[in-house]
Amino acid sequence: GCIANDSVDLEVGALCEPTAVAVRAVYERASVDADNVVLVSGPGPVGLLCVQAARARGATVVLAGAPGDEARLAMGQRMGADLIVQAAGEQAFAALEEMTDGLGADVAIECGGSASSLRQCIEQARKGAQVALVGLYGRNVEVALDVAIIKEQTLLPSFTYGHGTWERTMELLAAGAIDPAPLVSGRYLLEAWEEAFALARSRRGHKYLLLPTG
Repeated sequence: GCIANDSVDLEVGALCEPTAVAVRAVYERASVDADNVVLVSGPGPVGLLCVQAARARGATVVLAGAPGDEARLAMGQRMGADLIVQAAGEQAFAALEEMTDGLGADVAIECGGSASSLRQCIEQARKGAQVALVGLYGRNVEVALDVAIIKEQTLLPSFTYGHGTWERTMELLAAGAIDPAPLVSGRYLLEAWEEAFALARSRRGHKYLLLPTG
Protein backbone atom coordinates (compact mmCIF):
# COMPACT_ATOMS: atom_id res chain seq x y z
CA GLY A 1 0.00 0.00 0.00
CA CYS A 2 0.88 3.67 -0.13
CA ILE A 3 3.06 5.45 2.39
CA ALA A 4 1.08 8.13 4.20
CA ASN A 5 1.85 11.73 3.25
CA ASP A 6 -0.37 14.51 4.58
CA SER A 7 0.52 16.82 1.68
CA VAL A 8 -0.90 14.42 -0.93
CA ASP A 9 -4.58 14.84 -1.76
CA LEU A 10 -6.61 11.69 -1.04
CA GLU A 11 -7.85 11.40 -4.62
CA VAL A 12 -4.31 11.73 -5.94
CA GLY A 13 -3.19 9.21 -3.32
CA ALA A 14 -5.78 6.75 -4.61
CA LEU A 15 -3.76 6.64 -7.83
CA CYS A 16 -0.41 6.07 -6.16
CA GLU A 17 -0.21 2.39 -7.20
CA PRO A 18 -0.22 2.97 -11.00
CA THR A 19 2.03 5.96 -10.36
CA ALA A 20 4.48 3.66 -8.57
CA VAL A 21 4.48 1.38 -11.64
CA ALA A 22 5.56 4.35 -13.78
CA VAL A 23 8.14 5.52 -11.24
CA ARG A 24 9.63 2.03 -11.08
CA ALA A 25 10.06 1.93 -14.86
CA VAL A 26 11.37 5.46 -15.36
CA TYR A 27 13.40 6.03 -12.20
CA GLU A 28 14.63 2.55 -11.25
CA ARG A 29 14.70 0.27 -14.28
CA ALA A 30 15.60 2.65 -17.11
CA SER A 31 18.24 5.36 -16.77
CA VAL A 32 16.49 8.49 -18.03
CA ASP A 33 18.56 11.68 -18.30
CA ALA A 34 17.48 15.25 -18.94
CA ASP A 35 18.91 15.27 -22.46
CA ASN A 36 17.16 12.04 -23.48
CA VAL A 37 14.33 11.55 -25.94
CA VAL A 38 11.96 8.99 -24.42
CA LEU A 39 9.35 7.11 -26.44
CA VAL A 40 6.31 5.92 -24.47
CA SER A 41 4.20 3.45 -26.44
CA GLY A 42 0.66 2.92 -25.18
CA PRO A 43 -1.44 5.84 -23.82
CA GLY A 44 -3.26 3.97 -21.07
CA PRO A 45 -3.14 5.28 -17.49
CA VAL A 46 0.31 3.81 -16.76
CA GLY A 47 1.68 5.06 -20.07
CA LEU A 48 0.38 8.56 -19.34
CA LEU A 49 2.00 8.45 -15.91
CA CYS A 50 5.26 7.30 -17.54
CA VAL A 51 5.03 10.45 -19.69
CA GLN A 52 4.90 12.58 -16.55
CA ALA A 53 7.63 10.60 -14.80
CA ALA A 54 9.97 11.02 -17.79
CA ARG A 55 9.12 14.73 -17.99
CA ALA A 56 9.89 15.01 -14.27
CA ARG A 57 13.39 13.74 -15.11
CA GLY A 58 13.73 16.48 -17.71
CA ALA A 59 13.44 14.26 -20.79
CA THR A 60 11.71 15.08 -24.05
CA VAL A 61 8.79 12.67 -24.35
CA VAL A 62 7.14 11.19 -27.42
CA LEU A 63 3.83 9.39 -26.80
CA ALA A 64 2.61 6.88 -29.38
CA GLY A 65 -0.80 5.26 -29.66
CA ALA A 66 -2.83 3.30 -32.17
CA PRO A 67 -5.82 4.45 -34.24
CA GLY A 68 -8.71 4.76 -31.79
CA ASP A 69 -6.46 6.22 -29.09
CA GLU A 70 -7.15 9.83 -30.08
CA ALA A 71 -8.73 10.84 -26.75
CA ARG A 72 -5.95 9.21 -24.77
CA LEU A 73 -3.29 10.83 -26.91
CA ALA A 74 -4.95 14.20 -26.35
CA MET A 75 -4.78 13.52 -22.61
CA GLY A 76 -1.10 12.66 -23.02
CA GLN A 77 -0.49 16.05 -24.58
CA ARG A 78 -2.34 17.67 -21.67
CA MET A 79 -0.14 15.70 -19.25
CA GLY A 80 3.09 16.92 -20.79
CA ALA A 81 4.03 14.86 -23.86
CA ASP A 82 6.18 16.92 -26.22
CA LEU A 83 5.13 15.01 -29.33
CA ILE A 84 2.06 12.86 -30.05
CA VAL A 85 2.25 10.06 -32.63
CA GLN A 86 -0.57 7.98 -34.03
CA ALA A 87 1.34 4.90 -35.11
CA ALA A 88 -0.26 4.29 -38.50
CA GLY A 89 1.56 4.54 -41.81
CA GLU A 90 5.19 4.45 -42.82
CA GLN A 91 5.84 8.11 -41.92
CA ALA A 92 4.22 7.99 -38.46
CA PHE A 93 7.53 8.45 -36.66
CA ALA A 94 9.07 10.96 -39.08
CA ALA A 95 9.01 13.72 -36.43
CA LEU A 96 10.78 11.45 -33.91
CA GLU A 97 13.43 10.64 -36.49
CA GLU A 98 13.88 14.33 -37.24
CA MET A 99 14.28 15.36 -33.59
CA THR A 100 16.88 12.61 -33.03
CA ASP A 101 18.81 13.18 -36.29
CA GLY A 102 17.64 9.78 -37.48
CA LEU A 103 19.11 7.91 -34.52
CA GLY A 104 15.90 7.07 -32.63
CA ALA A 105 14.80 7.38 -29.02
CA ASP A 106 17.34 7.01 -26.21
CA VAL A 107 14.81 5.12 -24.07
CA ALA A 108 11.58 3.38 -25.08
CA ILE A 109 8.92 2.39 -22.56
CA GLU A 110 6.44 -0.23 -23.76
CA CYS A 111 3.09 0.17 -21.98
CA GLY A 112 0.68 -1.11 -24.63
CA GLY A 113 1.03 -4.82 -23.95
CA SER A 114 0.90 -5.74 -27.63
CA ALA A 115 3.37 -7.21 -30.08
CA SER A 116 2.99 -4.21 -32.40
CA SER A 117 3.75 -1.80 -29.55
CA LEU A 118 6.87 -3.73 -28.55
CA ARG A 119 7.96 -3.95 -32.17
CA GLN A 120 7.74 -0.19 -32.67
CA CYS A 121 9.65 0.43 -29.42
CA ILE A 122 12.52 -1.70 -30.67
CA GLU A 123 12.40 -0.21 -34.16
CA GLN A 124 12.16 3.42 -33.02
CA ALA A 125 14.83 3.19 -30.30
CA ARG A 126 18.44 3.89 -31.17
CA LYS A 127 21.48 1.62 -31.02
CA GLY A 128 22.35 0.87 -27.40
CA ALA A 129 18.96 2.13 -26.21
CA GLN A 130 17.09 0.86 -23.18
CA VAL A 131 13.64 -0.64 -23.75
CA ALA A 132 11.57 -0.94 -20.56
CA LEU A 133 8.82 -3.56 -20.72
CA VAL A 134 5.88 -2.42 -18.58
CA GLY A 135 2.80 -3.72 -20.42
CA LEU A 136 1.56 -7.26 -19.74
CA TYR A 137 0.54 -9.31 -22.77
CA GLY A 138 -1.61 -12.06 -21.23
CA ARG A 139 -0.59 -14.43 -24.01
CA ASN A 140 2.41 -15.50 -26.03
CA VAL A 141 3.49 -12.88 -28.57
CA GLU A 142 5.78 -13.14 -31.55
CA VAL A 143 8.38 -10.42 -31.90
CA ALA A 144 11.43 -10.58 -34.15
CA LEU A 145 14.29 -9.78 -31.77
CA ASP A 146 16.98 -9.54 -34.46
CA VAL A 147 16.67 -5.74 -34.56
CA ALA A 148 17.15 -5.49 -30.78
CA ILE A 149 20.14 -7.80 -30.98
CA ILE A 150 21.74 -5.97 -33.91
CA LYS A 151 21.22 -2.65 -32.12
CA GLU A 152 22.54 -4.13 -28.85
CA GLN A 153 19.57 -2.75 -26.97
CA THR A 154 18.93 -3.53 -23.31
CA LEU A 155 15.47 -4.98 -22.55
CA LEU A 156 14.34 -4.16 -19.01
CA PRO A 157 11.24 -5.94 -17.69
CA SER A 158 9.61 -3.69 -15.09
CA PHE A 159 6.88 -5.04 -12.85
CA THR A 160 7.36 -5.04 -9.11
CA TYR A 161 8.46 -2.30 -6.72
CA GLY A 162 10.07 -1.96 -3.33
CA HIS A 163 9.64 0.31 -0.32
CA GLY A 164 11.96 2.87 -1.89
CA THR A 165 9.72 3.06 -4.96
CA TRP A 166 6.75 4.01 -2.78
CA GLU A 167 8.78 6.65 -0.93
CA ARG A 168 9.94 8.21 -4.20
CA THR A 169 6.41 8.05 -5.60
CA MET A 170 4.88 9.87 -2.65
CA GLU A 171 7.62 12.51 -2.76
CA LEU A 172 6.96 13.14 -6.46
CA LEU A 173 3.21 13.34 -5.86
CA ALA A 174 3.66 15.70 -2.90
CA ALA A 175 5.91 17.97 -4.99
CA GLY A 176 3.46 17.96 -7.91
CA ALA A 177 6.16 16.60 -10.21
CA ILE A 178 3.67 13.90 -11.20
CA ASP A 179 -0.04 14.74 -11.15
CA PRO A 180 -2.41 11.84 -11.84
CA ALA A 181 -5.54 13.92 -11.12
CA PRO A 182 -6.45 14.41 -14.83
CA LEU A 183 -6.84 10.63 -15.09
CA VAL A 184 -9.92 10.68 -12.84
CA SER A 185 -12.77 10.43 -15.35
CA GLY A 186 -15.59 10.04 -12.84
CA ARG A 187 -16.54 9.56 -9.20
CA TYR A 188 -19.13 7.04 -8.06
CA LEU A 189 -20.53 5.96 -4.72
CA LEU A 190 -19.43 2.48 -3.74
CA GLU A 191 -22.88 0.98 -4.37
CA ALA A 192 -22.69 2.18 -8.00
CA TRP A 193 -19.52 0.20 -8.64
CA GLU A 194 -21.03 -1.79 -11.52
CA GLU A 195 -21.54 1.37 -13.60
CA ALA A 196 -17.97 2.48 -12.92
CA PHE A 197 -16.59 -0.95 -13.83
CA ALA A 198 -18.62 -0.99 -17.06
CA LEU A 199 -17.18 2.38 -18.08
CA ALA A 200 -13.65 1.20 -17.31
CA ARG A 201 -14.13 -1.98 -19.36
CA SER A 202 -15.45 0.05 -22.30
CA ARG A 203 -12.18 2.04 -22.36
CA ARG A 204 -14.17 5.25 -21.98
CA GLY A 205 -12.16 7.55 -19.77
CA HIS A 206 -9.18 6.52 -17.67
CA LYS A 207 -9.73 5.87 -13.95
CA TYR A 208 -12.92 5.95 -11.89
CA LEU A 209 -12.96 6.61 -8.16
CA LEU A 210 -15.30 4.71 -5.85
CA LEU A 211 -16.26 6.82 -2.84
CA PRO A 212 -17.54 5.47 0.49
CA THR A 213 -21.08 6.40 1.45
CA GLY A 214 -21.50 9.00 4.16
